[in-house]
Order: sequence, then structure tokens, then C-alpha cells
Amino acid sequence: MKSFRPVIEKLEGRQMLDAAASIEWQALAQVETPIDAVAVVAAGALDTVQTAVQLVGGQTILLGVAPEDLVGDLSGVNFALHQGAGLPTPEIAGVISQGTYTPDGVLFIEGVGQLQTEFVASSQSQTTRLKSGGSLSVNVEQSEFRQATFAGVEVDVDVAAADGAGPLKLRGMLNEGTYVPGSGITFSAPLELRETFEYTRDSFVARMQSGHVGVKVEQSEFNYADLHLEGEVDVNIPNTNGLKLGGTLSGKYENDLIDFVGTLSLLEPFEYTKESIAARLQSGQVGVNVEQSEFEEAAFAGVEIEFDVAAADAAGPLKFKGTLTNGTYKPSEGITFSSSLDLQEPFVYEKSPVKATMKSGQVGVNVEQSEFKVAAFAGVEIEFDVAAADGAGPLKLRGMLNEGTYVPGSGITFSSSLDLQEPFVYEKSPVKATMKSGQVGVEVEQSEFKSATLNLEGEVDLSIPNTNGLKLGGTISGKYDNGLIDLDCTLSLVKPFEYTRDSFVARMQSGQVGVKVEKSEFKYADLHLEGEVDVNVPNTNGLNLGGTLSGKYENGLIDLGGTLDLRSTWSIFGSRIVTSVLPGQPFATRIVDSSIEVNLQGARFSTRIDLGPATADFGGVIEEGAVRNHRFYFRGSAALATPVVLLTVGRRRLVLMDAKLDLVLASNGVRRIWLHDLHFRWVLWDNAPN
Repeated sequence: MKSFRPVIEKLEGRQMLDAAASIEWQALAQVETPIDAVAVVAAGALDTVQTAVQLVGGQTILLGVAPEDLVGDLSGVNFALHQGAGLPTPEIAGVISQGTYTPDGVLFIEGVGQLQTEFVASSQSQTTRLKSGGSLSVNVEQSEFRQATFAGVEVDVDVAAADGAGPLKLRGMLNEGTYVPGSGITFSAPLELRETFEYTRDSFVARMQSGHVGVKVEQSEFNYADLHLEGEVDVNIPNTNGLKLGGTLSGKYENDLIDFVGTLSLLEPFEYTKESIAARLQSGQVGVNVEQSEFEEAAFAGVEIEFDVAAADAAGPLKFKGTLTNGTYKPSEGITFSSSLDLQEPFVYEKSPVKATMKSGQVGVNVEQSEFKVAAFAGVEIEFDVAAADGAGPLKLRGMLNEGTYVPGSGITFSSSLDLQEPFVYEKSPVKATMKSGQVGVEVEQSEFKSATLNLEGEVDLSIPNTNGLKLGGTISGKYDNGLIDLDCTLSLVKPFEYTRDSFVARMQSGQVGVKVEKSEFKYADLHLEGEVDVNVPNTNGLNLGGTLSGKYENGLIDLGGTLDLRSTWSIFGSRIVTSVLPGQPFATRIVDSSIEVNLQGARFSTRIDLGPATADFGGVIEEGAVRNHRFYFRGSAALATPVVLLTVGRRRLVLMDAKLDLVLASNGVRRIWLHDLHFRWVLWDNAPN
């Protein structure tokens, strides 16, 4: 370093005052007092004799020693640093902690003092005002003021405004940092916002009202500010009232650009409308992200939302309400979210032949880039009506929709089991089905009704000519599809069924009937019935049969068959002969439309013949025979059941002991009676026959 010999003068009285004035020390120049008073004002507690030393940079430092005592150790000596004619320098007065003045006139000191007046260090990017009274340490080496180090200085900092911002006005304490002449001020400190900081861009406005800012200034140039501020952010979104948020922001302000993130509260309801959707955010938390002064994203986390979707073929929009736990708004994409929301009010969707009324429940709503994609039903109460043809319906259903979707352009799709809400009547001759309760599996695809699978409790009336009709009850299974119904179910007879023809009457009391309907056309009924059949046969007391008949009603014809028991004696009356078929025997029976046939083969019968003075009883088995409608025929063989007294002469009797009978009977009378193998015996009146 170039050798520098400072000018040293011993100042007393008025001379010292003049010298102080000549170095433009305002505090000394204005004082018209003795030297000791000047010293108190200028340096805190300088000695009465002082020495002014001019430093290399043009500053002046007053030392509280006489010139003759200057050389040597200066520890404990008071000092006062003044800018003088040199570079901007803080005016500091204090005590030297260590220091020397060399014989060749070089000054070294380390001292701690207080700032006497406000000191301003500024550049185009910032202005720092150090308040008087703060504590600083001073370093002078080789008669050059090197730096002042801050150790508790109150400060105001103004960061110059960038495009659409600021200024950022701060205050606080500098507990570290330096001021170096020629280089400026350098510090990094946590400061407080002293005025609202407003930062405006096209996409947002941030108004930060309080909080802490970590500021870094280097050589009087603003580097950056770490932001931890309370404030408000208004996000400008086209065609909306804007997203107005408030809360704590953390981020950075650097190079005239701002970055920040924060989870903020919605201050006012936010309404967003685009094409078919309308979203109203009522309250909640919104995560905000700004990068390089560009608004990047608002993330919804716990936001109360009302959401409407315009729907085709509907009486009104789909209206939802709930909490949005995930979702975003991005300027380039719009709004995106996927969340489970509550149906806010009934949604009525109608497209022939269906009408769906969704009453309440949970719906998974998916929106991508402001385009409504899908509503997924998960626990939605629904009323569902299907208009039916052929005098039926409508089919009214109700239940819970646990799966299914509504997709714009495609409509409603679901497959669900629903409860019958009202009786469903389907009628097309000869079938009338009244379904009263139960479950219906409904399938709808892209708003097209596909089918309803029936599993319902109810009644079926089957109209059959010459009968009182089949009235059936039970579980009706089938399908309703494309306006046509299929039934395939087995039902119980709930009312006696009577089938009347000229030759017979069938009275069925119970049983099962399988009903088959395909594409609304009756196909057949499988009959399995318990009851009685009365056959009207002239010259008899009528044939009464009972048991089970099975068969079909198809193409307008009844076809039944089965083995029936004779319930009571069937008597055939002829001239001097009565033949009785005995009960308790099974007969194969067939009914086809108006015809009936009963197979008599194997049946036991008895015949009583009037022989004049006596009657003979025979018993046997029908070897061949049948009843066909009004007519009958049978052939059988019988034997005399008991001996018969034919003639009495005095004490003697003629007794028919044994005989065989071959009998052929028909509706038009006795065809053949042949008695053979007759055995007679005369017996005395008192003697029993052998």
C-alpha cells in the first residue's frame, strides 16, 4: 500500500472548532462551545484534547488522545468516524477495543460504536436506511477504513419495484452484515413487511400484508427475498369472478420474478362456467403455485363445491354438492377433478321408453380440462319407469344404483337390481300377469333400455275356453326386452280350475303350472294338477275319478293324462242286471280337448243278475274296457260270489252253488251274458249246504 502520512494537529478551543468545521462535520460546525463540550457531542466521551486523523479514503477519524500521545497502543481510546471528503461512510462514535498508531504514521484500529446519524446505502435495486443509535464495529487497517460490521442496527429496506410490483418495504434489525466503502452494503437478515406489498401480473394479483422476509443484499444490490407472508391472492380466470384467496404464502422474489406456494382459504365463492359445466366453490382450502411470476396451478383440497352439468334428454342439469378433496385449475387446461359428490336435487332423465329419476346419493364426478367426462353412480336412490306395450305397465321400479355411469353424448348406462314400486300388469290374450312385488334386474346401455329380468311375486290368469280360467300365483320369472315379454315360470294353482265339456267335468283343486311366454306370445302351459274328473255316462250314476293329471295347454288345446283313482262305485244299469265297478282302483285317464278316455282294464267289478225268484251276485275283473266320452265298453269274467237259492219245494231247496259269468257291456246295452260251469244242489230245509 502507498505510504500515507496523515496530517496531525493539536486542536484547542476555537482552533478545534474551526478544524471540525473544515472537515464538514455538521455536529461540530454548529456548536459554539469549548472543546470539551464538542468532544461529548461528537464522540460520546472524547478527551479534552483530541487528534484528527485523515484516512486514505478521505474520511476523518477523531481520536481522544493528544498528538504527542498518539503513537503506540490506542486500546480503550474513544473515536469518532466521519465521512469527511471521502466515500459515503456511516458516522460512528465509540471505543477502540484494540488499535495502534505506528511511528511512521499508519493507523490500525478495531472498535465498537453507535451510529450517530441515519446512513443510507442504495442502488437501483434497493435502498437501505440504517437508523441512528444502532451498534456497529469498525475496522481501520493501514489508515484505511475497511468496513463497518452490523451488530444490532435498526433498518428500513425498500426493494425497488419491478414490472407490476412493489416496492417491497421492510424493516427490522441487522445483527450481521457489513458496509465496505466503494463496495456498498452486504447483509442477509430476516425482516418484517412494513407496508402492503402488491405484485400484479396478468394472471394474478398478490397483496401481502404482513409477515417475514429473508432479504439478501450484496454490495448494495438486492439479490433475493425469501417470503413468508400473510396476504391475499386474486387469480384472474376468464369468464369468472376470479379466485379470491387468503392465507400464508411462502416463496421467493428474485430477478424481478416471484415464486410462491401456499395453502390458502377461499375468501369469496368462486364461480366457473364453461360450456356444459358450472362449478361454484363455496369455501375451503386451495393450494396455489406461482413460478417465475406465472400462475401455474390452484389445487383444491377440502373445498366445498356445487357442480352442475347440463344433460341431454333431461328435465334439468345434474346438480352435485360436496367436498372436493383433489382437483386443479390450470390456466392452460381449465378445471380438472375427480371426486365423490352428493346429488343435490333429483335428476330426471327421460328417453323413450325409460324415465329415470335419481333422488339422492353419491356420484363419482370426473372432469378433465373443464370437460365433463363421466358421473359414476355409487349408492344413488333411483326411481325407474319403463313404458310397456300390450296393455302393460309402466314398469315402475325403485332401489339403489350401486354402479353405472352418465357420459355426455352416450347417456346413462347401468345394470342393477331394483324393487318393484307398484304392481305391474301385463296382459295379452290368453295371459294376464299381475306382478306385485320383488326384484327386477334392469340393464340400460347408452340410454337404450335393453332388458328387465323379472323375479317377482304375483299372479297369472290364463284364459282357456270352456274353463273358468287358470288362476296361478307365485314367483314370476322372465324378461322384458324391446317391448316384448318372456315368461318361464312354475306357479301354484290359487283357485280351483274347472274344465267343462259335454262328456266330463274336470275340477282341479291344487297343483303346479309352468307358464311359457316368448316375445309376448303365449306358447304353452305345463299342467300338473290335483283334483277330480266326473264323466257323464248315460245309464250310469257317473264315473267319479280323482288324482293327478299332467299335460299341456298348447295351441288352444288341453292335453292331460294320468292315473286316477275311482273315488266312488260306478254303477251301470241294465235290464235285470246292475254292474258296479268298485272304488279304490287306478285308471289310466287321458283328456284331449273335448274328449276323455278312461282305461278300465284290470278293474274289479260286481254284477247282480235278477234270476226271477232270486238274484245272483258275481265278482270279477275287467279284462278289456274303456270309457270314451259318453260311451263305454268292457269285457270281463266273474264268479258267483255266494250260493243262491233258486227254488224251494217243501223242505227242499235248489241251490246254485257255483257259476261262471262272461260279461260284455256297452253303452247301447248288454251285448253278452254267458253263464257257464253252473253247479246245483238240493238241500233239505234244515240242512246247510255242503
